[in-house]
Amino acid sequence: MSTIKIKGNDYKVKQTLRAIFIWEQISERQFEIKNTLDNYLYLYCILLANNQDFMTWDEFIDCIDDDPNIIMEINKAVVYQSQLEKLLNPEQEDGSSDKKKRLTISELYSILVLQFNLPPAYVLDEMQVYEITALMSHSYYRSKENWEQARLIAYLIAQTHSNKKLKLTDIMEFKWERKDDERPEYQGETITQEDIDELERQAEIMKQYL
Repeated sequence: MSTIKIKGNDYKVKQTLRAIFIWEQISERQFEIKNTLDNYLYLYCILLANNQDFMTWDEFIDCIDDDPNIIMEINKAVVYQSQLEKLLNPEQEDGSSDKKKRLTISELYSILVLQFNLPPAYVLDEMQVYEITALMSHSYYRSKENWEQARLIAYLIAQTHSNKKLKLTDIMEFKWERKDDERPEYQGETITQEDIDELERQAEIMKQYL
């Protein structure tokens, strides 16, 4: 966590999800940096999220006019924002980003807290983008054993009804088994609780069948 000096006072500067929630509350729209005003508001929200009784918006704008160092901190914040934007709006195979539903900050927060069971305070105030990216990009590891167990059951059923020697990958090939599983289209892919419940239901049916 870095600090910035404004009018002789040191203020904490740390980019967090809490700051983005505040940004959406003030702007009354989904988080997206489109112009200079959005950048200024983002830094203001970062300072609000990390410092109690921070100054008003008008006072903050006056300070920016007087202190060019604050602009440098804005530029650092934009770097973080661009990383988060890429995470929230993953690209497709053709390089476009409009075919998948954009993930909102609220949805991202819900996934991290409800699906990954992370403490809300940690997600809001401590978690870094590289941690979020790692979790979202490889979330399938959370249910990997369940997926492989269900495939094994399906394989056993299929093999007993086939004269051909089958391989597990003939039933289903998982992306962690592919050499190219680092391709961009796999980034940000998550397995929902509904997927897990349906998989467990199908596995139970297969067990009863056997």
